Amino acid sequence: MVPPSSPSVTVHVQPGSAHCHNLATTRVAMWDAVLGWAAAL
Repeated sequence: MVPPSSPSVTVHVQPGSAHCHNLATTRVAMWDAVLGWAAAL
């Protein structure tokens, strides 16, 4: 078995975004998640 390349993987499922997350009405929630992830680095 090959060890993973990353010690941590985060998956964010953006409800109501379909294929274009930046135009979704829920995009603020997605960007809040991205900013929270980046702040934790």
